[in-house]
Amino acid sequence: MNTNRETVDKFYRSIASANSDALADILDPNLELIIPISDGVLSGHYRGKTKFMTEILPLVFSCVNQEEITFCKDYKIIADDEQTVVAMAQNHGLASSGARYDQVYVHILTFHDGKLIRLIEYFDSALADRALWGDSAKLPADAPFNLSNISV
Repeated sequence: MNTNRETVDKFYRSIASANSDALADILDPNLELIIPISDGVLSGHYRGKTKFMTEILPLVFSCVNQEEITFCKDYKIIADDEQTVVAMAQNHGLASSGARYDQVYVHILTFHDGKLIRLIEYFDSALADRALWGDSAKLPADAPFNLSNISV
């Protein structure tokens, strides 16, 4: 059985190589993505592996040239316990818009039965909106961000 650290390694390798099959393999069907900001192209609570794979990932990956940028190329696990891992990741490069997209992420990854069931993602949303999405419409969340929507 994989440890949570091994699953986090696979998560980042999958993101960096844009390997959606490997990524899908570690996601729980009930995955919850939480982006704890009140406004931005991505913000709020998104529920379900299908939504993540068919709406969120394409939105992000369609805005970069994989030859110009590697998402989460560098990462470091900051803390972990039996259920949760906290990690930081960064990338450097150009978005398809030509703008620099040198981003830092903080991820809080929660696991259940060896699968990623919750991903809380912090990042510079103003940079993402400007460099990646420009005037793109907001991807509607299943619920706006609110701490009361997070179960523990």
